[in-house]
Amino acid sequence: MISSIEVGLAYDGNARVWYVAQCEALPGLIAEAKTIEALVAKLPRLAKALIEADSAELEPQDIPIEVIVRMQASTHVGPTA
Repeated sequence: MISSIEVGLAYDGNARVWYVAQCEALPGLIAEAKTIEALVAKLPRLAKALIEADSAELEPQDIPIEVIVRMQASTHVGPTA
């Protein structure tokens, strides 16, 4: 049984959405949203559905979801053309 879920989120600048980039505990976890907050709000419902679909008998328990955000920034240094 899964004891915790780590979910990596990333931003697609072309599509302008945040999406689930990685989740080893739940490989079928696929989702996107316009904001991080909206995407994080979807995760408990989606994780529950995937876990329950994969397990015949479940013991009641709370499973923590850790969200890791991947962001990228850059800066130009040196003379400008």
